[in-house]
Amino acid sequence: MSLLGASPGPGTENRAAVFSAGIGLYNSGSYAQAYRLFSSLEKQQPSPAVYVNLSLCCMQAAAWETALAYLDKALLLAKQHTVPDDGFKDELYEKLFRMEAAGSGYRNPISEEAAGRLPVYLRDTIFRLTADVCVHCGLWDRIRGIAASLAGKDYGNIAAILSMDEMK
Repeated sequence: MSLLGASPGPGTENRAAVFSAGIGLYNSGSYAQAYRLFSSLEKQQPSPAVYVNLSLCCMQAAAWETALAYLDKALLLAKQHTVPDDGFKDELYEKLFRMEAAGSGYRNPISEEAAGRLPVYLRDTIFRLTADVCVHCGLWDRIRGIAASLAGKDYGNIAAILSMDEMK
C-alpha cells in the first residue's frame, strides 16, 4: 500500500490497474496525466484501446493530425487482434443501440477488455472518432468513405458531419 501518492511507476504496476487509472484520469478531466499513462502502456504493448484513448487525449488538445495517426494505428491493430462478433441482438439491445448512436458516448475512453470482446463496437468507435477528426483536417473524401462503412447505423455524429458536407 502506498502512502501519499508514493506508488510505483507505470512500468511496475499491473497493466489493468494503469489502464483503469488512465480512464479515470481522462474522465476527471486530467487529460495530460491520462495521456502520460496511456503513452506508458503504448511503450509496453500497443493495443487498439490504448491508441483510441491516446487519440481522445490528442483531440482534447486539438492535435488533430496526431489523433488521426493514433486512430489509424488503432484500426490496423483492431483488424488483427479481435474476436468475431457474436451477433448478439435483442429488442432491448436494439433500443439501447439507437440511443447510443444518437449520443456522444463513443468519445469516452474504452477499456482493453471491451475493445477485445466487442470488435464491431471498437471498429465503429474508431470510425466515428476518425470522422470527427477528419472534419478538422478537411478530409471530406475520407469522411464519405467512413459514412459508407457505417451506413444504416444512424450515428448522430456521422449524420451531422454529412449535413455539414452538404452545406459546403
